[in-house]
Amino acid sequence: AAEADDDEGDPDEDREIERKLMMEQTPIDSYHIGYYKLLQLEVATCGLQLSATQAAYFVSKFPPEDFLRVQALVVLFDRIVDVENIDHEIVRKLSCKEQDECYHRLGYLNLFNPMLPDHEYRLDLRSWEQRELCKLLVKLGIEEPGENWQDETYQWTKAAEPIPGWALPVGWGTEDEEMGGNGGPRHFGQLYLKYTSDAAGCKPDIPTRKLLMKKVLAGSERDI
Repeated sequence: AAEADDDEGDPDEDREIERKLMMEQTPIDSYHIGYYKLLQLEVATCGLQLSATQAAYFVSKFPPEDFLRVQALVVLFDRIVDVENIDHEIVRKLSCKEQDECYHRLGYLNLFNPMLPDHEYRLDLRSWEQRELCKLLVKLGIEEPGENWQDETYQWTKAAEPIPGWALPVGWGTEDEEMGGNGGPRHFGQLYLKYTSDAAGCKPDIPTRKLLMKKVLAGSERDI
C-alpha cells in the first residue's frame, strides 16, 4: 500500500555527512606499495581477456584498505568478458563499503544482473542511476510472486530515522510520466532492501528478468 509522507528531512544533511567522511579518510602507510602493484597488474593484463572468476582471484590478492581491491577491479573491468558475473562473483564478496565504492566507480547499471538479483541493496534515490536500479527492482517485485522485498526501509535522508512500517508504495510501480509527472520512485531518500527469490511463495519470473537484461550492461551485445 502507498505510504503517507512524513516530515521530509534536509537532503543537504546527506551531503555534509559525505563531505566530513571524505575529509577523515587518509591512506595507509603502505599505500604506495599497493599502488605500484596496481600498475603492475594493469601492464601485465593489458592484452588479456579474463573471466570474472579469474579477475576475482587477482582482486582477492589485494588488501581491503584504501579500496585497493576496488581499484584492482576497476583496472580489470574492461578485460572481463562475462560482465554479467562480475557483481555475483566479485563485488558481492567484498565488504559493504567496498561494494558501494564499486558501484560508485563502475556504475550500478554496469554491474547489476537482473538474472541474479538476490542481494542486499542500499540506494540513494537522489542519484539518477540508483533510482533507475530501484525501478528495475520494483518491476521484479511486482512481477514475481511472494514477499521478495524483505527488510525494506526508507529514510528521508541518511541522518533521518527509517519510517516505521514502511512498505513499497503502489505509486513506485508507475511510469515517471504518470501521476502528473510524479510517478515512479521518489527522487530523494535512502532505500534499503534484501531481494530474494527463494523465500516461501517466491519464484523467479525468467521472461521478466530477460526483458530487464536489455536495460543493463550485462544484457548488451559485445564483441569478444
